[in-house]
Amino acid sequence: MTTPGEVARNLRMVFEGLMEGVYVAMPGQITEYDQSTRLASVLPSILRQYKSNAEPVSIAPIQNVLIIQSRTALAQVRLPVNVGDKCFLIFADRNVSNFMQGDGSQKAPLDDRMHDINDAVAFLGGWPPASDGKTDDDPTSLLVQYKDSSLKIKQDGEIQIGAKNKPLKRSAREGDTVRVTIPAGSFLVPPSGVPNVPIIADGKITSGSDTTKVSD
Repeated sequence: MTTPGEVARNLRMVFEGLMEGVYVAMPGQITEYDQSTRLASVLPSILRQYKSNAEPVSIAPIQNVLIIQSRTALAQVRLPVNVGDKCFLIFADRNVSNFMQGDGSQKAPLDDRMHDINDAVAFLGGWPPASDGKTDDDPTSLLVQYKDSSLKIKQDGEIQIGAKNKPLKRSAREGDTVRVTIPAGSFLVPPSGVPNVPIIADGKITSGSDTTKVSD
């Protein structure tokens, strides 16, 4: 006669067997990317372990993964995608093949599969905090960075546009009030007669914007 404990163990084995085919989310790394279709091949960063005492094995790269970028109907923020970039994989509840080939409207799933490895999309990011040695030295500002160039908008409205290891300097804009310094010993020679046009002089701008700072 089967005991309650044996029933529980058998049910657990069945449940674990079913869960092995259920995918929810995991980090990954892009191995191929097609800019025209925004589809990528992504290698999952988590090894798969079928038994607690078994050797972990690598999951093969997942094909045709849509890379999700931030956008709305009127605006978007597009990041350059490169092989080796980290991402975070999300596996849809249902088959999303019909939806991916449509216009964004509601679609019926192609079949009844659920949480399948073939229904993955990826969000860029997923870098472990300690992977690049960077620290968030200004967590209250908006930062946009590309290679060594950066754009920072601070809480008080100050905008900083700079390059790595380049000092920030106050910038001047058309219409800003500035002070022009003309070196000692210089002469302004107006045209003959009474000038009826503004005198334009080359000089040094010593006053600039208090809210926008740009490096060289």
